[in-house]
Amino acid sequence: MASARLEVQGPGWHVLSRGPSGDGARWATMTVRAHKDDLDLEQLSERLQELEERVAALEMSRASPANPPVEAILGTLHREREKPATSISVVPVLGKAVLAIAGAYLLRATAESGAVTRWFMLVVGIVYGGFWLLWAVQSHRHSHFSSTIFALTAAIILPPLLWEGTVRFQVLTVGFASAVLVVVVLLSLWER
Repeated sequence: MASARLEVQGPGWHVLSRGPSGDGARWATMTVRAHKDDLDLEQLSERLQELEERVAALEMSRASPANPPVEAILGTLHREREKPATSISVVPVLGKAVLAIAGAYLLRATAESGAVTRWFMLVVGIVYGGFWLLWAVQSHRHSHFSSTIFALTAAIILPPLLWEGTVRFQVLTVGFASAVLVVVVLLSLWER
């Protein structure tokens, strides 16, 4: 392994010696004349300050490109970079529809059990089906697929509920059931 040593030989003269790096290697000696100006501490400090400023300027130039993109100046994005609002996964939408139908079956089972009056459960069922229809109208802006599925879910829930409340339970009148159907049709045609 090589070793080095620095010796001072008088004012302004330094001797730099490098030791052997292997067997039989010689010592190399180099005499260097150091100028008095090179050892001035003020100049070294100034030079170091200049170098630090240059490095900072280089780092700043990398942080902000010389020619920023037009989108950055105007604050706009390309449509390709934006996530399309119509992209939606099929599985979550179908899962929500299945859960909605399961909720309607739960309401029907509660009405048949007699724990709550049938009239109250029919009103809750109508509101529940109307909620799914409103959700279909709201989601139409974002995804036509989810809007269609939610509207079909409301169509699966509401008409059988109205038929059963009118014919089987004989709680709803024909006029009330038909008025609810008219409201449902008008609501399904309504677009925001």
